[in-house]
Amino acid sequence: MVYVTLTQCLRRSGGRTYHVPNYATRFSYANEKSKLISVTFDEDKGTSRSIVTILMLFLLFATATLSLVAVKASNNSPDISNPEVAAIRPAVREWSERERPAGQVSEQLEELQEVLTTEKAQVDELLHVKQAASPFRWDEPRPGEHCLGFGMREYTALLRDLPVFADWTEACRSTEVKIHGVLIPRPSYCESKWPFGGVVGHWVVDFNEEDCTPHWGKFFDKGCSVQGSHSRRFKSRLWGIKSGEDWMSLCESAPAEVRGSIYKRPKFCDNQGIWGIYGIWDIDDEDC
Repeated sequence: MVYVTLTQCLRRSGGRTYHVPNYATRFSYANEKSKLISVTFDEDKGTSRSIVTILMLFLLFATATLSLVAVKASNNSPDISNPEVAAIRPAVREWSERERPAGQVSEQLEELQEVLTTEKAQVDELLHVKQAASPFRWDEPRPGEHCLGFGMREYTALLRDLPVFADWTEACRSTEVKIHGVLIPRPSYCESKWPFGGVVGHWVVDFNEEDCTPHWGKFFDKGCSVQGSHSRRFKSRLWGIKSGEDWMSLCESAPAEVRGSIYKRPKFCDNQGIWGIYGIWDIDDEDC
């Protein structure tokens, strides 16, 4: 510690200057004539030191207060190991995986299913908004001349308002269309007829196509397919085929109910010319 004796005080701008005897300090900056040195104290630095000192005292006081509160709280907490305290404490049971009630698992699964359903509906809604906002549009879809199969017909349409340098694939896939009053979000496939044909969308429609739904006539039991094959053969003629349609494609894709069982298609079709086209089914039969 350095002790100084004030001999003269002169106020100056920004602080005070004190002249002290040379022997009172450890510095070698003495003035040879007056044997005094000048020590200048900056008032701004003194103020900063005072603020720091006050903050440190406040933090020490706050830390001591919090410590006392924590100690008091720990002393007041109930001792769970004490039987008397345990008797007063409400009983709480934690279910293990084996003990967990089945109803609780079902409720959790139902809640998860509801969340997934809600999220899917939100995604579908966003997708619908995005597609509805598409600046492109389709011409009126035109039905194909012939059926593709049982209950199926192909429709085509040209995409309009498509800029020259646009991504035609994305534009085609993201533009919806209505067929038979049903909104279809995207074509079955897209076709580019560049440079002058534009972009054509193709839709395979399998609903409300009455002209593509012929029906089977009476089913005839033709006996065992082959003796020992354990199968019995049935035969029926396909009716209601429109002129110009492909008999074979309609027959091979026409479903049927034979002896109480549903079959998506016949085993094979027999085209007998002017006598019509017949479907053939081989049904399991232990008597054969």
